[in-house]
Amino acid sequence: MTKAGKSSPAVTQELVLAKLMPGSRHSLHEIAGMVGFSAANVRRVLADCVVKGTVKMKNVGRKNLYWAPAADEDGCVQPDQWAHPREVLRGYDTVNNRFRELCLASRAVSASPNRSSDSETQ
Repeated sequence: MTKAGKSSPAVTQELVLAKLMPGSRHSLHEIAGMVGFSAANVRRVLADCVVKGTVKMKNVGRKNLYWAPAADEDGCVQPDQWAHPREVLRGYDTVNNRFRELCLASRAVSASPNRSSDSETQ
């Protein structure tokens, strides 16, 4: 409440969303300047919007960028954006079997001199 006894208007999600243009990215302080409220109050509203999915956030260095998602931005990773191919792995078992055989072969070679030296000492 102010000194005159009137409560000051609070920042709302609708006010913040009305100022954000889809696709244009802004920092917290830029958005606070656009809506005319303190950064702390705007941060709380933006956090709620991010949780609801009405605003997207990305950390860039020491600051966060916020934006209203465009209509074609559904938040889902498209198949062509996957980091690893989603096809059948070919030759995977062959390579693993070769490695296994190599390990077993080196084991047999290193084990045989020890056994012969053990039998010679007895």
